[in-house]
Amino acid sequence: MPISCECPECGKRLKAADSAAGKKAKCPDCGAAVPIPVKKKPKPKSAEESEFDLQSLDIDAGMAGPVEEEQIACPACSEMINATAGKCRYCGENLSAPRKKKKGKRSRSGPGIPVSIIVAVAVECLFICFNLFAIVRVLTMPTPALPANLPPERAQIVKMGNTAGVVLQGVLVLIEVAIAVGLLQGKNAVRILALILDGIGAAFFVICGGVGLFIGMQAMAQMPQGQEGIGLAFALLLGRGALYLIQFGALQTATARDFLSS
Repeated sequence: MPISCECPECGKRLKAADSAAGKKAKCPDCGAAVPIPVKKKPKPKSAEESEFDLQSLDIDAGMAGPVEEEQIACPACSEMINATAGKCRYCGENLSAPRKKKKGKRSRSGPGIPVSIIVAVAVECLFICFNLFAIVRVLTMPTPALPANLPPERAQIVKMGNTAGVVLQGVLVLIEVAIAVGLLQGKNAVRILALILDGIGAAFFVICGGVGLFIGMQAMAQMPQGQEGIGLAFALLLGRGALYLIQFGALQTATARDFLSS
């Protein structure tokens, strides 16, 4: 489109080509130099000035709120991510792979304790009572009169034996208390210790019970009046051996192993 311009001297209207924009031309009437203006480019319409069709607007869409995707916590880092995401954008955890269910620890108290553990702890409490009774009996019973012809060093050995017995019983009480508490807390190392002591105790008391039975039968044959005392001692001996076997069996059950290894 040609550019229109006016001679500043004579006022004649001139037309120049687009390529002459910004240059000067000579007026054909008066010969004066006429500057040819640069053609201004049209201003682009702003977004506010642009026209739009009101009929094409979706009124319901304008009233609706933003569409939000469901958010869940990442199982690895606990950051909130889209429920449909296959990978966490924070820690990179692969959410599409199947996850193994974590085995929760069982309750260490109340109804979560299996019956086998309760039986084992009850047996341990009986052992504690037996040893405490033995300590009290040794400390409170009168010291039997020693033979007059017994050498002094032998008499000293007898007294030291009684003291050592009390100390040994006290150590056993402490061990048994620790085992009972450890079983309730679900410590597998305590279970192994209890099994070892049960095996040793059962073997010891069964062997002693067999020897005691043999000696007791001979003693009863010679002293009929002492049969009741010998029979009671023999029953207590075998009873303690049976308790060791009961605890050993309870700690070997599947429920006990599962509770103590979880």
